[in-house]
Amino acid sequence: MHYINLSDFFTSPLRKTAALLAFVLLSAFSSAQNAKHITTEKPKVRKEIRKNFDLDNQNRALEKQVETEFDIHGKIVQFTEFDVLPEGRTSLNRQTINKYNNDGRRIGTMVYDFNNVLLWSEELQLDNQGRTVKASQTDHNRTPKQSQTSAFEYDSQGNEVLSRSYNHLGDMTSEKRRSYNSSGEMVLQQYWYYTTSAEQKLMKRNVRTENEFNSRGHLIKSVSDIQEGKNKWQEVRYFENCAIVECDKYENGKLISHYRRQERDTTPNNPAYDVVPVPFQPFPMEYDSQERDLLAGVPYTEYRTITLKTDKNGNIIKKIIREYGQVFSVTYYTYDQENYLTKELTILKADDSSEEYRYEYDKYYNLVKETKYINNKAVKELAVIYEYYHN
Repeated sequence: MHYINLSDFFTSPLRKTAALLAFVLLSAFSSAQNAKHITTEKPKVRKEIRKNFDLDNQNRALEKQVETEFDIHGKIVQFTEFDVLPEGRTSLNRQTINKYNNDGRRIGTMVYDFNNVLLWSEELQLDNQGRTVKASQTDHNRTPKQSQTSAFEYDSQGNEVLSRSYNHLGDMTSEKRRSYNSSGEMVLQQYWYYTTSAEQKLMKRNVRTENEFNSRGHLIKSVSDIQEGKNKWQEVRYFENCAIVECDKYENGKLISHYRRQERDTTPNNPAYDVVPVPFQPFPMEYDSQERDLLAGVPYTEYRTITLKTDKNGNIIKKIIREYGQVFSVTYYTYDQENYLTKELTILKADDSSEEYRYEYDKYYNLVKETKYINNKAVKELAVIYEYYHN
């Protein structure tokens, strides 16, 4: 940035008038730009009221209403849910209130019923770094009220290495330990907790998961061992570019499930895709335990592909979904001059039926109305009302 010394600029009498004129014009232009910026600046939302309506049979019947209040930093301080009475009026159902400390970190939550009776609460204790070191949750709706407390410990890098949970009697109910490598990736996790078996018996479940990462920090292998009483399970997963490519599941040493990703179609007709294996019937459990890949011969077919088309601004304007190579649906997207989505039209090829969403915004481009159409008939509507913080 370059600065102009106005006293030097004004030393020449011939330039004085021109300099003054230029300075006035520059000031006026700057003021206009600042005024434009202020008028278009998006204020913070103080309260948001969302109402869902059913438009069937040409009646606009209220189905659901929720209200959310925010502080000046955009954090939710209150969330209120309403019941809709037969005559269309609303009645308080439940209200959630969040508490924050001076740093804006949540330190508590309280849930009340329609009579303003406390149902559930949570209190958090934070350390100097803002990390949770103790969390206490209480169910006030039970008699006597039930509580659970959890304690957390961290290493020098801020990674959570130990957490323990206790019931209202002070008995430990779960424990989780984690280990990390020098890069901060979690390489080992061991935890236990109590669960209820099919026979309604309280059982202790132990879980151990080991992860392997490559030099780029990408997960390449994960092995989980689970034990509950005399039963044991193991799940071995392999990854490429952070996507799962193979998964084997074992129960008491026997292979019960196998998945291997088929080579993906990269032809120009399929630049985007989802690959889902065709469902199959599992093999009987009586087989040679030495067999390593019983399901390798099961054929997989590309079930669904998604093709996307974008405009010069990068907005998706068309999406084609194919199932088993046949076009299933086509969706068209429409935007306004500010690149906000205004219409989303989907046509199902099986019967040429259509589903359409239309969107409207206020002057700050917050959504105020969303209308759903089925075969060009309006059936649902979402209306949103905002209250703003104004400077």
